[in-house]
Formats: sequence, structure tokens, C-alpha cells
Amino acid sequence: MPTDDLIKINKPLWTFDQAGEISPGNASLDAEPKLNYQGGISTLGKLIAEQLTATIHRETQVTGVARRDDQWVLTFEDDCEPCLADRVLITTPAPQAAALLEPDITIPDLSAVYPTTPSSPWR
Repeated sequence: MPTDDLIKINKPLWTFDQAGEISPGNASLDAEPKLNYQGGISTLGKLIAEQLTATIHRETQVTGVARRDDQWVLTFEDDCEPCLADRVLITTPAPQAAALLEPDITIPDLSAVYPTTPSSPWR
């Protein structure tokens, strides 16, 4: 994927919880390099979409994302049929992303793949 549009984030990151409360981020994770695309995080989704052969639903308002067994269930406005997905990429700002996810969903433990990424619940 192209990297020429990546920018380094030098300032500490702050986190949002589902209620919209802002708090300092994890100091040890904050020491890790942080990158974003100049056009915003949605650029990542667009770049990935260009390379996928999977079905992509555009211009569709997602109203909920929930983990069920080994798949994700996406619900939509306008009474569209729910969709099952193996993977979901959410590139909305944190408060909107948190609102989409069920409050009891726990982010999978990725420490075996990414040793510096802790598992934490969405709350």
C-alpha cells in the first residue's frame, strides 16, 4: 500500500470511552511510533478497498456491529437485512466507533501477533 501520504504523530494520544469521556492514553503504547494518513484514517479503508475482491457495501449506514461466535453481525438503517462478515474495518472517529459496538464486546487478545497491543474492553 502507498506510504507517501503517511504522517507521524508526535504528540500523546488521548482516548474516548463510549460516554465520550476523554482521558490520557496508555503511556507505554504512546511511546510506540504512531502514523496516520494525511487525509485521515478513512484513507486506510479506501486503500484496502481498492485491493479487495470481497463485497463492499458503500453509501450504507451501519447502525450496529456485534460479535457472534466467529463472525461479525452488521445491522443497517432502512430495515436492510443484517450482514455477516469475517472481518470489519471501522475507520470512523472513536466516539462513533464506540457507539456502533456493543458495550460488552471485548477486543481480542492480539499479544501473540502484536506484542505491544493489550486486550481491552469497549466501555
